[in-house]
Amino acid sequence: DYKAEVLGADAGMDIAVLKIESDEKFKPVKFGNSDKSRIGDWVIAIGNPFGLGGTVTAGIISARNRSIGLSRYEDYIQTDASINQGNSGGPLFDMIGRVVGIHSRVSMKNEQNFHVTVRAFKRDWERMKEGSIISVDESFAKVERNGGFLGIKRVSHPKGVLVTGVIDNSPAALAKLRAGDIVTHINGVKIESLNLFRYLVNKNGPGDKINLETIKRWEGGNGKIEITLANRNDFIPAKPAPLLKER
Repeated sequence: DYKAEVLGADAGMDIAVLKIESDEKFKPVKFGNSDKSRIGDWVIAIGNPFGLGGTVTAGIISARNRSIGLSRYEDYIQTDASINQGNSGGPLFDMIGRVVGIHSRVSMKNEQNFHVTVRAFKRDWERMKEGSIISVDESFAKVERNGGFLGIKRVSHPKGVLVTGVIDNSPAALAKLRAGDIVTHINGVKIESLNLFRYLVNKNGPGDKINLETIKRWEGGNGKIEITLANRNDFIPAKPAPLLKER
């Protein structure tokens, strides 16, 4: 057992990034390329089912890019490698010992299991450590209409991402983006999902300019912001950005 600090998490992906303090030396696993995993490939699952201790099982990949309708993250590897409650977070290895997935969900009906792809985890690694963005959809607007706190009652079916924290002196801070703002468009493209937001940002590089359209929660009304992108590694905070709180 170790004491750990939660650096960040993505509830939709069912993944968190933890930092532990220990004098022990750890040998990290190697990541494979989940894009090259094929239906029918053998895989090995390691976990700790029911708290009984380490367990290893084997199976094959049944499907890739699987959508099961349980969250906004819908790009699972599906396998028949036996995993049970308590396995979540364990690694899914290919046959040469590289991690291609992380155990996430279990179907008790047909003994099929679903694993977050390494591709998705590596893509969101830095953002999870920063803890800085979450999705906004109609469910948020419904909460607000029922007396919630987001302040977006005036918007019908809002789409976008809610900014929950801004790193000091970052390009976002210099452009006066604030916690509570909702980004609705990037370069004229309507933000329908968090994945689209990430794609539109990531297709640009440091030094590129992007134009954001936002709903300004604190000031009211809409706003347009131009941001000059920088290297993310120059602005990774020591601690995750604070979550949005009620006034």
